[in-house]
Amino acid sequence: MNKKSLREGKINLPAIMSKIFTSNGLLQYSEDYCRAILSKHIEGLNEVEICPNCGASMTEYLFFFDAIDALLLLSMANEVRDKRKRGISFNQANQVHVPSLKASLSVKCRTTICSKLGLVAKIKNENGKHARGSWLITERGWKALRGEPVPAFVKVFRGKIEERFDQTTTMQDIFNGSKNRLEGIVRDKREIDEHYDYRSEINDYRASDWVIIGGVHQGVLLNDNI
Repeated sequence: MNKKSLREGKINLPAIMSKIFTSNGLLQYSEDYCRAILSKHIEGLNEVEICPNCGASMTEYLFFFDAIDALLLLSMANEVRDKRKRGISFNQANQVHVPSLKASLSVKCRTTICSKLGLVAKIKNENGKHARGSWLITERGWKALRGEPVPAFVKVFRGKIEERFDQTTTMQDIFNGSKNRLEGIVRDKREIDEHYDYRSEINDYRASDWVIIGGVHQGVLLNDNI
């Protein structure tokens, strides 16, 4: 679940003009009147979703850590574990090509949100650019897998994290809430879209499974000897 809202610009030009005019006795120059005049000359002034000055988005988002994000994290962790069983070092195993995961498209499309939540991070190639489709689980991501509390949501504006909040959640709480909602749909004799029925994956989650493999130091990759 994610929410969006619109941020007000730092400079409200119609309000400034109105204040100047009315302080000089021109009471008919209300803020709305000034806005109507300016909008004829400034394209986009009344389009609250973009900045009238630079055209950038004024939309800010609250990204919540939800069940789909948790399933991406779990799917990536299972891939890491499978690689470790084949003798691959953790540094290499924790480089996951997300498009190749055995997960739904909805799950695999959550990398951006999970990165804003601090659960996954991009992997850079030798040229310093993002290796396409490749991500690693961060320290916070392994904490979440181990069942430890992590931030429940963050505020993002123009692709950057604007604010973090004190409220936390756990993967177990997230999965329990999702499972309860799905079971409520069944009790109400409504049909669940099979593409969104993740109960089997949710039931497979055990926080204790990730205690050993998930020990991460300061948000970087684990050493090979772990």
